[in-house]
Amino acid sequence: MAAQLDAKDAKPPYAFKRVDAYDGGIGAFATRDLKRGEVILHEPPLVTATMATLEQRVAALDEKTRKRLFSLCDWRAERAKTQKTE
Repeated sequence: MAAQLDAKDAKPPYAFKRVDAYDGGIGAFATRDLKRGEVILHEPPLVTATMATLEQRVAALDEKTRKRLFSLCDWRAERAKTQKTE
């Protein structure tokens, strides 16, 4: 899932572009010179929790947000699982 730009802070031309990598991943490449400390992407967290409250906080998420959270994974690990079962 690609990150979403915060609409109130995003002003074209964007400072980076998303590129699909040859190995199945994604990358972000600068489209212009960046200033030190410049914010180029801002997105709110899907969930904030401590280890003690994580399970409870995830359970309290709506279904759409929970699916987004669980879609964040190590794509290499998922690909390795698929290759083992083929």
